Amino acid sequence: MLLELDISDFALIDNIRLNLENGLNVLTGETGAGKSIIIDAVNMVLGERADTDIVRTGAEKAVVEALFKCDGIQGLDEVLQQMGIEPEQDKTLVLGREIKSGRSISRINGRPVPLSSIRKLSRRMIDIHGQHQHQSLLDVQNHIEILDQFGGNEVIEQRQKVASMYGRLHKLKKVLEEIRISEMERERNIDLYSYQIGEIEKAELKEGEDDELIRRRDVLANAENIFQSMAQSYQLLYGGEDGSGAGLVDGLGQVCQNLAPFTDMDREIGDFYKAVESSCIMLREITRDIRKYLDGFEFDSKQLNFIEERLHLINGLKRKYGHTIEDILEYCLEKTQELERLKNSQREKDSLKKEIAVLEKGFEIECDVLTGLRKEAADFLAKNATSEIAKLGMTNGAFEVCIKKTAGFTERGTDTVEFMFSANLGEPLKPLSRIASGGEMSRVMLAIKTCLANTDSIPTLIFDEIDAGISGRTAQVVAQQLANVSGKHQVVCVTHLPQIAAMADNHYLISKEEKDGHTYTRLKVLDREDRVRELARLLGGKEVTALTIKHSEEMLKMAEDLKK
Repeated sequence: MLLELDISDFALIDNIRLNLENGLNVLTGETGAGKSIIIDAVNMVLGERADTDIVRTGAEKAVVEALFKCDGIQGLDEVLQQMGIEPEQDKTLVLGREIKSGRSISRINGRPVPLSSIRKLSRRMIDIHGQHQHQSLLDVQNHIEILDQFGGNEVIEQRQKVASMYGRLHKLKKVLEEIRISEMERERNIDLYSYQIGEIEKAELKEGEDDELIRRRDVLANAENIFQSMAQSYQLLYGGEDGSGAGLVDGLGQVCQNLAPFTDMDREIGDFYKAVESSCIMLREITRDIRKYLDGFEFDSKQLNFIEERLHLINGLKRKYGHTIEDILEYCLEKTQELERLKNSQREKDSLKKEIAVLEKGFEIECDVLTGLRKEAADFLAKNATSEIAKLGMTNGAFEVCIKKTAGFTERGTDTVEFMFSANLGEPLKPLSRIASGGEMSRVMLAIKTCLANTDSIPTLIFDEIDAGISGRTAQVVAQQLANVSGKHQVVCVTHLPQIAAMADNHYLISKEEKDGHTYTRLKVLDREDRVRELARLLGGKEVTALTIKHSEEMLKMAEDLKK
């Protein structure tokens, strides 16, 4: 709902603040007073192109701001969040536009935004019907949305079902396309992983193997020194090979013999004996082990070469696949699993194709159901809209909803929808956007909005030139229809017809004032007495007589009774 419109230095307007209410808001005034300028200002703040010519003479810039109450507008918060704008807690929204020195600045809640953002947002909030292009009904892309809303819950639920199936179908097709696109890369990876796995498996690595190989390599590399040291150690422990010389083992044996006779005499000597005897036994065992080591010690240069080559192989694998043997084996396992997945991708691709084919068949069936429901709604909407158009003075007017099949699938099904209209008998139906007359356009829009009153989600409707070419009974019908629509929407209407002005819930007079060589547009909110005089002016022209005053009072009273 449009709460407030602030216009500064725009054409003839120096400064106007228009506070609007619920229901039917009517703007009247003399021709040239500036009523259409106010509509132009609204269009500018909603995103229409604007020239610097609209800046009031002598002013630096033109500024228009519109304050909206936006609670209950479907999808509005999501659009704001996509723009990075946090919705206000009180659900208000300010659209602003400034024209200065050839530059245009657009703002949402004070934040500068591209003009496209203003347009994207405003089309959810307000419709202007007249000679302007800011109309949701002129955008053929909106027609399918309008028809589905008109069709009610059955159409909406079926459409949601179709959208859900489309989402699943789109996801599966995307996965299939990714598999197709990566086919060459898949083949390359299969070759690469097969080679890497083969290289690692051929090495037959064992955990800890490298540490053992390093130990053995160090032993073989120092074989001569190790043998000499072990041989000398054996001699020191056991004596010479020819029995000459006494070793440590023999010496300890002699010590045991010396102490043995006295162990029973002195406990301390007994302790010495036990300690020496234990050491002697241990040294004999060590000596035997050293002898066995020397007897089995063998230096093999081929074995050293084998170890060096094995370590070189392991280190080469480490450089490619990991810092340790454990890392290499883990890498091999991962690539084995990945290779298996890649080899199975053909089976996955075939499975996806089958699933997509089944889903497409089901999708077509559900789309046909949706098309049938849309055709029922389209017939009903066309019948009602044509009837409403006839009531508004176009007795030979015809309205139809054209539904055609699309070439492919969309989340909205397989239909395109376009509203068609013919104003005169014998003339072919044409798209709404090709209606030439602003008055005809406004009345067609009013007829459609009357049919959509309970389903149309746009809260504010502005009608300009809706009274062009009508009078008498038709004018009364238009007035009543505007009042009916204003029960569900906020309606703003610029008019010259007293029948429409009489139905207003809120009446604003636009006048022109000349002062100090300049022309100014002025705004006044009319009370009941003011309204009677304004209706009399609309009825009788410049001269307001007692008769026109009386007629105005009767008209106003009749309108009040009708609204009740």
